[in-house]
Amino acid sequence: MSAEINTDWIVDIPYYDRKFSGRGRVSKGHDPKYTRNVHKAIRRSGPAYSNAIKGRIIAELSFDHWRFLLTPSKEPTAWMYLKRHLPDYSIPGKPRQDFEDTVEYVRRLRNRLAHHEPITRETLSEEHQYLKEATQELNQLAQWLDADAARWIQSNSRVQSLWRKRPVATLKERIWLWQHPLS
Repeated sequence: MSAEINTDWIVDIPYYDRKFSGRGRVSKGHDPKYTRNVHKAIRRSGPAYSNAIKGRIIAELSFDHWRFLLTPSKEPTAWMYLKRHLPDYSIPGKPRQDFEDTVEYVRRLRNRLAHHEPITRETLSEEHQYLKEATQELNQLAQWLDADAARWIQSNSRVQSLWRKRPVATLKERIWLWQHPLS
């Protein structure tokens, strides 16, 4: 997918003046949140704005920034462009909201993991349901983005094996873990 997309659109748009001065200026009528996110990524990517660092600017954009491009206000613009590059999602009648909901689910899960928040639940049954849902959402998003990458992720995922090794209080719970796969 990335080979087909020109990355200039992220930084070479009317959100910034052509002569970047280090103080990103918002053009009238454009989204200030988008501008702030791009400006922050430019600052993080290096001291001088140049063609050489466009890839670094894109890498510095937060997950929240990309998720923001899926909001209803971006449906006529960013979503229409993005949808053309999602062959496994471009099904007539499939709404943007489904894609946004899945991305938001994955973003929240990613934040929980990144901040070392617990993903365990009160009972093994509840935890099983939660991890099964999380795995399905991650796999669905990967499938929509790149079917080959989704297959690779699924074949290399350690979620199932790690879940089966989690500490439990009784032998009965250990057996339950083995009898209830996540997939």
